[in-house]
Amino acid sequence: MSTNATSKIDVRGYEERAIKALKEFGFRITMPTVQVVRVFASCSKALSAYKIHEMILEGNGRIDIVSVYRILDRLETCGLVVKVGTRGEYIRAEAGEGYVLVDAENNARDVSKEDWESVYRSGAWTSVRMELKVKSLAAPTLKAS
Repeated sequence: MSTNATSKIDVRGYEERAIKALKEFGFRITMPTVQVVRVFASCSKALSAYKIHEMILEGNGRIDIVSVYRILDRLETCGLVVKVGTRGEYIRAEAGEGYVLVDAENNARDVSKEDWESVYRSGAWTSVRMELKVKSLAAPTLKAS
């Protein structure tokens, strides 16, 4: 599996947290589920289901696209990934409260509730497409552009 722009989180830590959360929600842990979790553990970019599928196949894994979508739904239910944008892309959700900032190149960055405005205004992440997603399933989506 290729890795793109890994963040500072512990890859193994994300995998363990994801497996634990899935079990707590009553989901079975299958090899396809582990493969999708590993993609998110090793990548901090927003990814489509088709890109996840492609990455798994490139790593000699076996999974069909329908399974990828089902697993994404489960991961989102458990709060392990966040859906961003209107293009159906997902990024891993880090532990804790805050926001996820996504730029035009699909790079994702966690920001705290207090810091999101200063990150946006700093100009460090200026782009045509910039989104701010609340890392909570019940919270509304905020967009900045």
